Amino acid sequence: MTKNFKIAVIGATSLGCGIAFEGRENVVLIDEGVDLASDYTRTLRPMEAVKSGGIVANELIRRGLVGRGVSTPSLDAIMCGLLKNTGAKLLLCCRLTSTKRVGDKIEVEYFGTNGFGSVICDKVVDTRTFSGKRIFNLICARIGDGELFCNGFESFPGGFDSEGFLSLAISPDVKSPRIEALARFENGSTQLSDGWKIAAAANEIDIRGEMGITETDGIVHIQSSAYQNADVAFEEGRKCYTAVL
Repeated sequence: MTKNFKIAVIGATSLGCGIAFEGRENVVLIDEGVDLASDYTRTLRPMEAVKSGGIVANELIRRGLVGRGVSTPSLDAIMCGLLKNTGAKLLLCCRLTSTKRVGDKIEVEYFGTNGFGSVICDKVVDTRTFSGKRIFNLICARIGDGELFCNGFESFPGGFDSEGFLSLAISPDVKSPRIEALARFENGSTQLSDGWKIAAAANEIDIRGEMGITETDGIVHIQSSAYQNADVAFEEGRKCYTAVL
């Protein structure tokens, strides 16, 4: 069944979640995955420690999830809690298939686990990133003493002393970034510093977008990944809801 919304947000990114939080029942959030704050949770993008700030930062601090850095996987639960009682409609595991004008409205069609569906809205805000610097991220767990280091990778602190991130710049020519990164450990061309083990590998490439807002025929493009961290992107999403309308 088709339902009317003021804004259809494409991408359950940090910015997209901010729009849904502010717009409440007037917003539908569409994403092909199952994770919220997808620009961090699916890419395992490192996030700097936050001492204060917006709603997300304060919630991370309240839950004790901020140390030298931020525990990125926790952002999914944070966003779920924030959106739980807002009335915003979440359509997860739904891939965008088309957008088209219907009078002064826009029809957004998607394909999900129940087949094809559609929503009617005044505006579409696409928060995804398709081009930019490509980075593959890993989370490492401390099993002994010593600082996290790995030749060829850039290291970042995690939310806890026992957690750290490794990031590898990936060429656009590489077809399988996950295999490319992990193969370096398997063939011995790179090694983790003593006292550390790989705990998790990203499901998606971390692409850092560029700042800016563009609009074409009712579809607004704002790249969530361009913002400094998930807290900033979320707050910009809240402002965006009013600005777009």
